[in-house]
Amino acid sequence: MNNPFPYTYDQHLYHTFVFDCIKRYGRKAVRIPLDAHFTCPTRDGTKNIGGCTFCAAEGAGEHILCRNESLSKQYAEGLSKVKNKYKTDFMPMPYFQAYTNTHGSLSQIKEMLLPFMEMPDIPAIIIATRPDCLDDAKIKWLSSLCQYKDIWIELGLQTSNDRSADAYHRGYTTQVFADCMHRLKQTDIRTSVHLINGLINEDAEQMLANASILNTVGADAVKFHMLCVVSGSILAEEYRIHPFPLLSQDAYIQIVSTQIASLNPNIIIERVTADPPADQLIAPLWTLDKKKTINGIDKYMRQHGLMQGCMYRKEEHI
Repeated sequence: MNNPFPYTYDQHLYHTFVFDCIKRYGRKAVRIPLDAHFTCPTRDGTKNIGGCTFCAAEGAGEHILCRNESLSKQYAEGLSKVKNKYKTDFMPMPYFQAYTNTHGSLSQIKEMLLPFMEMPDIPAIIIATRPDCLDDAKIKWLSSLCQYKDIWIELGLQTSNDRSADAYHRGYTTQVFADCMHRLKQTDIRTSVHLINGLINEDAEQMLANASILNTVGADAVKFHMLCVVSGSILAEEYRIHPFPLLSQDAYIQIVSTQIASLNPNIIIERVTADPPADQLIAPLWTLDKKKTINGIDKYMRQHGLMQGCMYRKEEHI
């Protein structure tokens, strides 16, 4: 099947992470998730206690192996698992996934990153964090590493609506996010943004606005997620007491397809659905069928004549 969208090697009608890696490095890349034993401002009392309401106790690091061990041990175990799984040539990317990995001193961040900077087979390092934990000194130092490897900063925006964000205890405003993105865009650091679809009281119009802000701030990549209720989260207790409606799989597919169509074609779509652990997921159970969701998005976009960027318009800066 001929694909009219140029930034993919398969049937997807959006700019895939695989395409970016092969173009940039000559082969695929695989993330190796790590826990550097940081915490978060919404957990340690800086902003709140208990974390964002949708976040489980593991701080989004459910797939990290031997997470209580050293980073070198975690990385070795993760790399071994990936080699056994893929059986093909790839480049590994250390992915500091759990919690907020710049919520500490610059010296702590250096201790976390420098051993991986010395590994020649690593083309890039990915750091999950928050915009309120990236001061100018940290950004300047991280930017200095870009002459040696690609540095990705991954920010969990989730929504551009501050009222929604407050309800989920995010702890910073969308303007703080925009200001941080502006500072990051003055460097060679690459940026990725998380968005959650299906937040309570957000309709399709708001979810489309959440995606459109990526055009405004010049994000390099995005990860789309469905709101998942997972055990150990504040949201799980709220759902147990007062179950609230969640998006159906068909509604989610339609929303993500429209969001993708609204994005600048240069923005990399790193993922289109969440990947919750089966033993922790409470709802919606359809998110366990990741392949069906991905295929459903491809089918919907083809049926409706959509591809990434077909609804894109240049946004004003906020």
